[in-house]
Amino acid sequence: MILAVFILIAAFFAVYTLLPFWEKGFRLKRLDFSGMEKDSLLGKKNAVLEAIRDLEYDYKMQKVTDEDYRQLKEKLTKEAIEIMKKLDRLDDAKSSLKRS
Repeated sequence: MILAVFILIAAFFAVYTLLPFWEKGFRLKRLDFSGMEKDSLLGKKNAVLEAIRDLEYDYKMQKVTDEDYRQLKEKLTKEAIEIMKKLDRLDDAKSSLKRS
């Protein structure tokens, strides 16, 4: 009895796994990685903005020197700007594809 249930479950998973290969147009489908790229960039942007907030807090608490603060703030700000530009390019590319 247990063997029959196991075989039934294994057959179900085999069919479930292999079914997409018999679907029409399966080979023509393309994965949309732009959503993953956008999520990754949004995560990086949030991390950089959080780092800027932490840096400003540390500066106010006098844990960071003026010179270090300026250098780190400039570096993090440039990084945030680059990430935001990439996000804008992604959004522009998506909107131009939708218009077509």
